[in-house]
Amino acid sequence: SVALAANISLLGLEEPVTAEDVESMEEFLQAAQSRKGPLMIMVGKPDWIPHISALQLRRMPFIVDSSVERAGVGCHFTLQSQTSEEIQEAVDGCHAWWLSGC
Repeated sequence: SVALAANISLLGLEEPVTAEDVESMEEFLQAAQSRKGPLMIMVGKPDWIPHISALQLRRMPFIVDSSVERAGVGCHFTLQSQTSEEIQEAVDGCHAWWLSGC
């Protein structure tokens, strides 16, 4: 969403990449494998979460459920709102997860 992207930018994080389908999402995750640091993905469609979990990635992402349904199944964090404060909570959780060895 536009509000989510704006709040991510306010936090000084890298501009988000948006996938329109599962295949694009997989391509983005594959391309991100060579980068350093924690990898976080905000999923607006909960039915995509099993696809992420099934990928054979060397570097798995920290999965945030940012959907309206807020299913939370199979993810590490569920956004209850799209405020910069809650996004920062997700980022902090992702960082701690990464430091712990994922």
